[in-house]
Amino acid sequence: MDFHSYETTMQDRICSLQDANNKLETILREETAAAEADELKLESLREQVRSMVKEKEIMEQKKLSEAKQSEEIEGKRHNDNERNGEISENVFTVRRGHLAQEVDKEKNKNTTHKTVA
Repeated sequence: MDFHSYETTMQDRICSLQDANNKLETILREETAAAEADELKLESLREQVRSMVKEKEIMEQKKLSEAKQSEEIEGKRHNDNERNGEISENVFTVRRGHLAQEVDKEKNKNTTHKTVA
């Protein structure tokens, strides 16, 4: 092998290595871009998860608040019903007492009429 053919062979190897290097650099750039895009997607997904967690916490807080309000309203109703129940029982007692007096008057009238007759 003479020097000229050796030089040509070496230049061919250098060109082949440069082509391989260029291909690998291209693949590396593509993979890097894909990895960066994946990281952006991942960060976006993390943000969505954080947002969903916040929404869930807000909904749970809302449910707890509504449940607490319902309990308070129910407690007020219960207290109102107790108060109204006492009042209505008193009114019923008064009405019953009034009716009893009316019945007693009727009985007395009937008794008086029977006695006179």
